[in-house]
Amino acid sequence: MASNSFAEHSHSISAYMSGHEGANLAYVRYFGNRPNAIKATFKSLDAHGFTIEYNTAQENGLTTVIPWPTSSSPPLKTREQIRPLLESMAKEAEEALGMPSSLNGPPPIQAMLKAQAAEEARQLVRQKEAEEQKARDTFLHADLAWQIPIIIGMLNLGYLAARSRIDTGPWYAAQIQRTIGLPIIQWVWRISVGLHVGESVIACGICLKRGWYSASNTAKWTLSTFLFGFASLSKLLRLGKQEQEKMD
Repeated sequence: MASNSFAEHSHSISAYMSGHEGANLAYVRYFGNRPNAIKATFKSLDAHGFTIEYNTAQENGLTTVIPWPTSSSPPLKTREQIRPLLESMAKEAEEALGMPSSLNGPPPIQAMLKAQAAEEARQLVRQKEAEEQKARDTFLHADLAWQIPIIIGMLNLGYLAARSRIDTGPWYAAQIQRTIGLPIIQWVWRISVGLHVGESVIACGICLKRGWYSASNTAKWTLSTFLFGFASLSKLLRLGKQEQEKMD
């Protein structure tokens, strides 16, 4: 839970800290043991520490991970713990290196603007993901042209399979039972029910594996496939294919 919480705020905090060039350089020189660093940029953080990208006179784009102080009992648990730690670490490093304090003076406007832009971008991403999730969480009924014959067929098959002798009922029932034979009708009924049960289990598994269906729509797909078999399952498979084509 803590790692997820920090990952959620990492972009905006990193954007803000990227404006504190002096503090970032102090971090990497002192805590990262890179005294030859000439420029440093705050890249990311998590519950265990933060990552700094730095340049030396000879190389660019190097990185080092700086853990939080042991006194903070890592991993951190809340966002509120971050700022006091970063400030105390900056003060310690700058004093040890004889660097001017980056905590004094006017607020870093550029860093604040970058942090705001990062937060707005993150909100747009979350909004887009929510819209995509809502669009994918869809249930489609089996075509009516399939629903009616399947229901009529299953009801009649079940009726014929359940009656060892038909004395009353539709005029054709006894004739069909005598012509085909009760054992064959019952075998076809069991196979049909088994197929529908198997297809409904597959539909439920597909919904759970995809992970974007609500409990309500997962139940609808499962029940619909149990009732209508492949007429419903084919719709579910088609939706998955369409989503895959969008991703490609």
